[in-house]
Amino acid sequence: MKFKEIKKLVLPFIFCLLVSAFIFSNSLKGPTATNNDSGFIMSIVKPIVDIFITISDESLHWLVRKAAHFIEFCWLGLATSWFSIRYKRYKGKLLLGLSMFYCLFVGVMDEFIQSFTNRTSSVRDVILDFSGALFGILIVYIIHFIVRKIKCKKRKLK
Repeated sequence: MKFKEIKKLVLPFIFCLLVSAFIFSNSLKGPTATNNDSGFIMSIVKPIVDIFITISDESLHWLVRKAAHFIEFCWLGLATSWFSIRYKRYKGKLLLGLSMFYCLFVGVMDEFIQSFTNRTSSVRDVILDFSGALFGILIVYIIHFIVRKIKCKKRKLK
């Protein structure tokens, strides 16, 4: 692999590592710390949500926690697919599959780690995590597809 190719991979690789580290750092937090984090987010979101709908604090708390899972894994999906698109040596389904596998692996490990911190771990959360990752992967591949189509049209016009 040439230095130029390696240089293109460094930033996406670091981004993958940072997002993974963020997810695992959240997994290591105990129930009190995660409830405090959710409470802080709720204090920001609740006044905004109350303008539009009436929702119980318990339901909003559940929604905030599930949205956090989805969003952090969406970032992981963005990171892994960005890396896989930049890695030109292998094309297509292999890298997409590796990206998906890594996100699923991180989701399973996230729940496994939580089981040691007196927090609940569930298959539903793994599915939610993986859904967020797939959404992030989809966003990157749609953007990549659009950019490639635009580049092809520009080449044809020249």
